Amino acid sequence: MKNKFRAFTLAELLVSMIIAGIVVSMASYAFIIAFKRLDTYRQTGHQIREVLAAFSVIGNDVENAVKITGDERRMIFSSKVRDDIIYEFRGENIVRNDGLVNDTFFISNYNTHLRYIEPGEREERVIIEIFFESGEKIPFHYSKEYGSDILMRTENKN
Repeated sequence: MKNKFRAFTLAELLVSMIIAGIVVSMASYAFIIAFKRLDTYRQTGHQIREVLAAFSVIGNDVENAVKITGDERRMIFSSKVRDDIIYEFRGENIVRNDGLVNDTFFISNYNTHLRYIEPGEREERVIIEIFFESGEKIPFHYSKEYGSDILMRTENKN
């Protein structure tokens, strides 16, 4: 009696290995895309946190300032109780100098546009707009309302 073993032929093994290779390569490609996307999300999240931290500090300085001056690359906040606070908008970062400490906010791929609306009778507005390389625009509007003591000093100087 002859025993016959049932087995796969060489052609069947080759076809199954080719199909398995295609499935594995598609799965690995999907994982690579997912991890690249995750890294992009992390970088974007970090950049958003830096922007929010910078403009939280700027908002606080606007609130405490007596006078705000500046141009496209620099803002100066004058205060009656502290030294002037100077912000410099550089290519890859925003530097805040309050006379004692330099704070640096790393915000990459941005362009800043600063607009000052001339003081009216009771208010001065500072609008800071950040344009990112991707075309996104994030405007930050700050309004400074002056109290009667500052308005009276301004009128007395004139």
